[in-house]
Amino acid sequence: MRRSAARILERAGYVVLEAGGGEEALGIWGTHRARIDLLLSDLVMPAPWSGRVLAARLRSDRPDLRMAFMSGYDPMTALQGGGSSPPVGKYLQKPFTAESLLAHVRSQLPG
Repeated sequence: MRRSAARILERAGYVVLEAGGGEEALGIWGTHRARIDLLLSDLVMPAPWSGRVLAARLRSDRPDLRMAFMSGYDPMTALQGGGSSPPVGKYLQKPFTAESLLAHVRSQLPG
């Protein structure tokens, strides 16, 4: 699903820096933070990570970072936990269409 989403976004003209998990995402962030306009993350990842935990780590470095989330879990499961991490608001339910992914990403980026 991650690779499919990356391909959809790349075909639409976005530059995608793909990570397989929280630690890898932090490594990419360390190298490319100035180039990253949006974090697109699954809400549910293997412990100790979640999309909210990753978002909190990145936002502590750059509070203006825009974020978009997705999950294959039902909303109650996907949104639980995270403590004081950033609120999620709307998220994209998996499976999704290319159109819904692009609309979700566009809704999080400036005009």
